[in-house]
Amino acid sequence: MRKIFSNKFKKGMRRGLALMLAAFISVSTFEIGNIQTKAEQAAKSATNSYGLQNPRVAFNYRDTVIFGHYWQEDTNKDGVIDSKDEKQPIVWQILEKYDDGTALVLSDKILDLKPYNDKKNNGTYACTWETSSIRSWLNSDFYNAAFTSSEHSSIIKSTVKNSKHPVLGTSGGNNTNDYLFLLSIDELTNTNYGFNSSIDYRDENRVSKAVPGILRNFEGLTSFLLRAPVGNTDTTCFTPYVENGKIETKILKPSVAGGIKPAMKINLSSSHITKGEKVKVSVKGTEWDTVKFGKYNDQEITWRVLNVSGNDAFLLSDKILTTRACNEIGTNLSSSFGWSDCDL
Repeated sequence: MRKIFSNKFKKGMRRGLALMLAAFISVSTFEIGNIQTKAEQAAKSATNSYGLQNPRVAFNYRDTVIFGHYWQEDTNKDGVIDSKDEKQPIVWQILEKYDDGTALVLSDKILDLKPYNDKKNNGTYACTWETSSIRSWLNSDFYNAAFTSSEHSSIIKSTVKNSKHPVLGTSGGNNTNDYLFLLSIDELTNTNYGFNSSIDYRDENRVSKAVPGILRNFEGLTSFLLRAPVGNTDTTCFTPYVENGKIETKILKPSVAGGIKPAMKINLSSSHITKGEKVKVSVKGTEWDTVKFGKYNDQEITWRVLNVSGNDAFLLSDKILTTRACNEIGTNLSSSFGWSDCDL
């Protein structure tokens, strides 16, 4: 093995610098079959006959439902997604289920591109959610375009709380009663919905993609607008939005179009609503298969499986087993030393 400790570390190690020990072992041939596996997918694994797999990335998922239809594909091939095309089913992520059989849902993708407010009042685009043009559009144009009259009964009119802007402090205005709405900053930082509590954190759970072609030649749209009061004057008038998982509050003017991800409360028992596939929303972490093998201090040792190749498995102890000095005090070392030279 190549020497890994230089002279500048030698003195500290001679004095008994404690090293946290996580032991590596390689188990091969007949031994694997005698180890008790803890792999969740042992019965299903096709990787090898021992039911062990290499480490893999695990993801967080959300349940979805399919409800309503909207223009999401250029079915007539004219280069534009609009009312001349056929509609496709809308997928909604379930953010929270309630005991009464209802649920808060958010569209899986950015479905359209609209300004938060495109009408001036007293010479300014400043507005609250109540007076915004996007609220009117969602609860009229989109409501009627995406859902049939019979489907309307599956959507619950919700009391939408319009708090003051959490960053700018602008008054949120009156609460409203809406079928559809945009999520607020408070809701996009609600940990009960699976979001990170910080607006500055780039949360994968907040990352979104647009329906392909929604921007015609700009298909890379990932930002979407949030519900909030947007200032009292044009100089303090900004629409909050999410870009790559991070909430921005002081850039976008309300008259500038942004991505639209509608939210609403629905009755899950409705015959118009069907269960969809789970969608991947963020990385959960790394998953390892584990095995039980050997004992240390009369305690059974759990090992993480780092690699499986044929009959061989490379293992790492799941926990630190002990602490030991790399070399005992008084050990006579040369100017540098390697693994073969140390007492450990």
